[in-house]
Parts: sequence; structure tokens; C-alpha cells
Amino acid sequence: MATYADVLGEHGLRMYRLLAEEAWENEPALEPGDQPPERYGRRFRIAYIMQTGQAGQ
Repeated sequence: MATYADVLGEHGLRMYRLLAEEAWENEPALEPGDQPPERYGRRFRIAYIMQTGQAGQ
């Protein structure tokens, strides 16, 4: 099965990571005990990308 790196190539993977980091920086901070407004929405998907290294870390 192809990975992001296989499909996007080096340049595309850098751009993907840049966009993921930018999206994460624009998410509002949550305090302890806060629940995101959309439990499995945008924040969840961006966090998953950043935590799993799909952003090319």
C-alpha cells in the first residue's frame, strides 16, 4: 500500500506538513476538561495527523 511519502513525494510531503502545522496553530487552545466543539471534527483529524507523523516528521 502506498504511503503519503510515496504518493506526495518529498516536496508534497513538506507542503502537507506545513499545512498541517498551520492548521494546528490556528486551532483554539483547550483548557483541562474542555471538550472540543466537534468531538471528531477538524481538531481531531489535525491532531491525529500531527501525532501519527503523517505530516512527515
